Amino acid sequence: MLIAGIHWVGVSMSFVGTGYTQVWSPSGLSIVLLFLFGARFAPAVFIGTLVNYLVILPSAPAAILLALVAALEALLGSAILQRTAFEPSLRTLRDVGKLIVVSGVVSTAVGSLLSIAACRWLIPITIPSFSIHFLLWWAGNLTGVIVIAPVVCLFARKRHGSWNARRIAEFALLLVSVAIVSLIVFNGRFFTAGLQHSLAFLLFPFVIISSIRFGMMGAVMTLFVISSNVILSAVAGEGLFAAERYASSLLLVDIFLLVLGVTALSLASLAEERSWADRSVRISEERYRIVTERTGQLVYDYHVGTGTIHWGGAVRELTQYDPPEFRQFDFVKWFDHIHPDDRTRVSAALQTAMQQRQELRTEYRFRRKDGSYAEVLDRGTFLYHTETGTEAYRMLGTMADVSLRNDTMRRLRESEERYRILIDKSADGIMLMDKRGIILFVSASAESIIGYAPQELIGTSIFSILHPSEAKQYTYRFGRLTVEFERSQQLFGRFRHKNGAWVYIEGMVTNLFNTPSVNAFVANFRDVSARILAEDRLLRSLKEKEILLKEVHHRVKNNMQVISSLLNLQSSSLKDAASVALFRESQQRVRSMSLVHEILYQSQDLASVNFGAYVKQLVDSLHRSFGARAAGVSISVKVGALSLEMDEAIPCGLIINELVSNALKYAFPKKRTGTITVSMKQLRSSVVRLTVSDNGAGMNAQRRTADSLGLKLVHALTEQLHGTITIDTASGTAVTIEFPNHRQTAV
Repeated sequence: MLIAGIHWVGVSMSFVGTGYTQVWSPSGLSIVLLFLFGARFAPAVFIGTLVNYLVILPSAPAAILLALVAALEALLGSAILQRTAFEPSLRTLRDVGKLIVVSGVVSTAVGSLLSIAACRWLIPITIPSFSIHFLLWWAGNLTGVIVIAPVVCLFARKRHGSWNARRIAEFALLLVSVAIVSLIVFNGRFFTAGLQHSLAFLLFPFVIISSIRFGMMGAVMTLFVISSNVILSAVAGEGLFAAERYASSLLLVDIFLLVLGVTALSLASLAEERSWADRSVRISEERYRIVTERTGQLVYDYHVGTGTIHWGGAVRELTQYDPPEFRQFDFVKWFDHIHPDDRTRVSAALQTAMQQRQELRTEYRFRRKDGSYAEVLDRGTFLYHTETGTEAYRMLGTMADVSLRNDTMRRLRESEERYRILIDKSADGIMLMDKRGIILFVSASAESIIGYAPQELIGTSIFSILHPSEAKQYTYRFGRLTVEFERSQQLFGRFRHKNGAWVYIEGMVTNLFNTPSVNAFVANFRDVSARILAEDRLLRSLKEKEILLKEVHHRVKNNMQVISSLLNLQSSSLKDAASVALFRESQQRVRSMSLVHEILYQSQDLASVNFGAYVKQLVDSLHRSFGARAAGVSISVKVGALSLEMDEAIPCGLIINELVSNALKYAFPKKRTGTITVSMKQLRSSVVRLTVSDNGAGMNAQRRTADSLGLKLVHALTEQLHGTITIDTASGTAVTIEFPNHRQTAV
């Protein structure tokens, strides 16, 4: 429907008395529509054109053939636009040229040539010349492309931004002015008498203004308004281009519209190119300004010959000066703000960079407005008049405040230096190893331990200096550590010294593979060879002393056995039973002391006596020594795993010897049966309680105060132990002694 309607409009604008039109609008419309929506719309072009040709032409084959030519013309024009990467926005002069020259001229020329051939073949035409016929047809079709195609492209292009009310009003006023002026120019008969066609040039200023002021929109709409008035006046046979000969009128209209259209579209495209270039520059400058300000960089453009500098970017942030104030700084003022100690170096860096055509990269201290100094990184590039010259005419660069970065780097270097000194001066050696045991780092302090310099060990395996007998053990331990992050294991073994000796080392190995800054096994170790040798000597000395002490106990035991034998031998010569009993008691006392040395001789601990075992042996010996007199008496021993020093064990043994002997003698007269209980336990505050009790006849008051050797000995020994004694005769006899245990250890 659209193609048919536009085709009818084109036919209705035919020149008076002829079948030719000034502007064949379907050409421009068809080409752009097929370009925008594809070749599938070619049948629509054919049908829309055919409908009108069947009405106005006497020959149906001619109508069909001309409709086919119109569709072919549209296909050719759109194909050319596709191949040339045409942009329908018409924002560049190149796209305007593609539409008018490349596509419009070629496709309309082919279409005009084929159409004329079809007409001359099927329809009788009275035109004096084939060339004039072709020129009229081609000019009309090409004008249609210039006038109508931009309108279609204008509505197909993407809108960027919006116009405000003032701009819309200004544009509307311009179109109204163009319409009025063009109407007067092309339809005012009183103007044509003296000025003739010169009056048409009055429209060109409007075209120029609209193209520059409003871009492609202004150019297209102005061209359309003027073209409408030109065509309508020509169709009516009036105005500037109403000539007696229709061919002259057609050519005048087409030439005027072609010149006007090319001028308007070209100016508009150039204006839009400039506008887009300016917009791109502004966007680029804005982006650059934001980037420089946000990143704290000051941008400069230094003209070497004049010494002037154009500043931009983060002026206030870096210098504390307001931008208008700082823009007054030339090279001299800038150089005066450099720290005096840095000026010579900066001047030399500038000269070297310029003469050697290198990038300037230097740091210096720049005095800010408040008098403080900022550390600045200055990076710049020189521009030269010639490719080989060394005299630059311009320099572009940036200045960035690196005070914080430099301060951080200084603290970092100080921290690194501090830790390096601590590591190197440490008495311990430190190594870093990967999961295979390859040494990655060795502290300088390790050299004093194993003799190797750090560079001699880096890259080698830790197993190359481990003792072969310990390598398998550490392979297993490293394997376990690999899956146990931040886990440590004790390190103890032997490292081979550079001189071939084996050095005993001790330390720790820690898995720090989950710490990115380390990512290794960390081993710290120290030389303990002197300690190991000292411990070996001490152990040998202790072994020797242990053997010697055992020998002493053995000899004391033997000597006491000799004394016991002498007492036994002496008692055999006595006839008095009382004297013999005294000798037997003395002999038993000697045996109790001898038993202590015997137990110590057999014990691993030569400093204390396992008193439980001692009491059992002592009581058994006493029980056997009394023979038949103690046949009905049982002795119960309740002594736990208690350990006493020898100075405490011997008095306790003698006390037990005396108390058990007394109980066996006196508690059970006339073969009376009963029980003697010996108990001993550790109380609170390291106090030992010894109790010897029986359920016999009990101790009368006369015996308790009697001046017997046994009881005197018990009291004396209790005082020796710094203890207290209690005698209870309520039910049998119970003697309780409490004394401090200086060893304070239960075994």
